[in-house]
Amino acid sequence: ANRPGVLTLHAAACAANATHVNFVSSDTDGHIARDNKVDAGKDTTRVPCVNLGTALPTLGFERIDYFSLDVDGAELLVLETLDWTRLAVGIMIVECHVNGCISAQDHKVKALLTSKGLRRVMTLRTRHDIWNAAFVNDSWVGTYSRP
Repeated sequence: ANRPGVLTLHAAACAANATHVNFVSSDTDGHIARDNKVDAGKDTTRVPCVNLGTALPTLGFERIDYFSLDVDGAELLVLETLDWTRLAVGIMIVECHVNGCISAQDHKVKALLTSKGLRRVMTLRTRHDIWNAAFVNDSWVGTYSRP
């Protein structure tokens, strides 16, 4: 209701060969179960999933001006499933795995996005325990025009 015209996929992001993943709910947040295993003692629901690398171009998304990625630790998995030959991104914000964006996974995210033409321009602390890395596609600088 607050976002008219928004396309909603009622599914989690996953690898190409998966059709469902286990989603773990908690009082404050939810996430895909680590390694798709059910966490003992947690409220787990099996949900459908889609590969964004296939879904985005199929739905007509070939150029995304602003892409915000926050999937509670699965950012690298999602980025690895994107078909970068069919998708261009101007600005991307990616939630970090560790405060300050310094974990091994955060470095892998940076390396992958750098190889796709995105340059990390800053680290943003959005809350005391939440950090994001901001990336920009330099080839898009100056290509934007007002509608």
